[in-house]
Amino acid sequence: MKYCLCFVILCLLAALSCARANLPSDAVAPRDRTLVVWAHSDIQPNDPFEKIQYETAVRDIGTLPFVPDAAIVAGDLVHRLDSQTYWDWMKGLRVKTKIPLWFEIAGNHDLNDYGSYRRNSGKPRHYAVRCGNILFIFLSDEIRSAITEISDAAFEWWKDLVVNNRDSIIVTVS
Repeated sequence: MKYCLCFVILCLLAALSCARANLPSDAVAPRDRTLVVWAHSDIQPNDPFEKIQYETAVRDIGTLPFVPDAAIVAGDLVHRLDSQTYWDWMKGLRVKTKIPLWFEIAGNHDLNDYGSYRRNSGKPRHYAVRCGNILFIFLSDEIRSAITEISDAAFEWWKDLVVNNRDSIIVTVS
């Protein structure tokens, strides 16, 4: 499901355009170029082979004739309770992409060490970012289970954002 969501987000964003802006931006950006976002999820390497797969993806991003404006990681960045080694590895790879903005949510595996997720991502459990007329809403998993679960309070927060931003293009990452 996450792969499908990421693919849909990527297709939607590829079709939309807005100026390169420092996110978040409250101004509607002129539509003179395409906003490019690298959306992916489920990195969570368990062994060196799985690290190689993500390192290859980062190298592939580096071969593009442009640098994406932002990256979205839709959860499950790490798998283990002792995740700092993996965070350090990912941060090193992020620098290589030259992508200026990274947004992520905590997936069910990240909840194994949520404190590490918070320290390393610097992101709250739920947040929103605006780029021109596009509103990205990020909802992290709240319960360690096989399905994404959010609280009633988080749902109400999301619903209020959607209702109060009907004139925006809304992309939810959950």
